[in-house]
Amino acid sequence: MTDEGVSTSSLLLPRPRTSHEHAPPESAALTRVLLVSDDGPLRVLWAHGLHGLSRAVEEISTLADAYDRSREGPPPDLVVVDAGTAAAAGPEHTVTGLAQTARVVVRGRPDGQQEVQLLLRSGARGYLFAGPPPAPRAVVPPEKPAEPPPRKLRVPDVHGVDRLLSHREIEIIRCAADGETNIEIARRLRLSPLTVKSHLGRIGRRLGTGDRARLVLLALRAGVIS
Repeated sequence: MTDEGVSTSSLLLPRPRTSHEHAPPESAALTRVLLVSDDGPLRVLWAHGLHGLSRAVEEISTLADAYDRSREGPPPDLVVVDAGTAAAAGPEHTVTGLAQTARVVVRGRPDGQQEVQLLLRSGARGYLFAGPPPAPRAVVPPEKPAEPPPRKLRVPDVHGVDRLLSHREIEIIRCAADGETNIEIARRLRLSPLTVKSHLGRIGRRLGTGDRARLVLLALRAGVIS
């Protein structure tokens, strides 16, 4: 009966039948179902969920009326009782009489387990625990993994001492090796010409020469460009 718009989990519990009880019909099709709840819209939802599964679905607002109606006509195959409705009727109103001729299923909420246990002890065959539907959850794309820090590559300076150059600095040397000007390097790497000039100045100071051709040669010897 998931048409309530709620999430439900159900467990049908077998119960020994006493000698004075009559087994309900075992035919696959339900011929008569009683829905017992003082919540009118809830009964309508239940009835909608049973559409096509039973030849006759009767909506009843109290346990007392359900007991009287169950004695009229053929015994019901199934009685669905709202635990809240049963609790409001008082402890003297149980499902014992209904359970003698029909399968009784209790619908309750997780915070009303005592009410459900009382009805199970009085003859109910199973229960449905219902809760509010889960709140909509926004679909959050997985976080993009953090990019690894720029690799630093070793390039020996003019004295053979290893110096570390960043990935960006290696890119600039590679562009210089292609004969590009500062403006062309800036356009390719989406930098400003001033930033390219600053990078080349730092590279020159680190490697001990400001000559572009020699910078390219040192990078070629180190194998960081080809």
